[in-house]
Amino acid sequence: MAKPPVSEQVQVNFRMPVDLRDRIKAASEAEGVSMNHLIITALEEKYPPPLISSQISRLIKHQGELFDRIMAEPDGPKRDALVAEFLSLRSKFEALADVDTLNSVLNHPLFKGKGIL
Repeated sequence: MAKPPVSEQVQVNFRMPVDLRDRIKAASEAEGVSMNHLIITALEEKYPPPLISSQISRLIKHQGELFDRIMAEPDGPKRDALVAEFLSLRSKFEALADVDTLNSVLNHPLFKGKGIL
C-alpha cells in the first residue's frame, strides 16, 4: 500500500479495547510493520474505494454486449451460459458500486426499459 502524502492524510484518535490493541500490536511485531499499517490495511479491505468511472463504463459496455448476444442466441446451453455470465457481472457490479452509481446505471441508455437490472 502506497503511503499518501501528508497533505492527503488525516489524524484520527479513537478508543479501542485493550485486548484488541494487544492483538494488533502482537501482529504488527510478528509481521514487522506498524500498528497503523495493519489498521489501515484492515480498513481498506473492509471499505474499498468506489469503482472509478472507467471501470464502470467498461462493465456497462460488457453487460450491453452480453445482453445483445443473449437476445440473439436461441434457447439452449450457450444462451444459459451467457445469462449466467451476465448475472455474474451484475452481482459483481452491485457488490462494488455505490448507490448513486447503481442508480446512474439503471438509467443508462443501454439498459433503460429493458428489464435487465
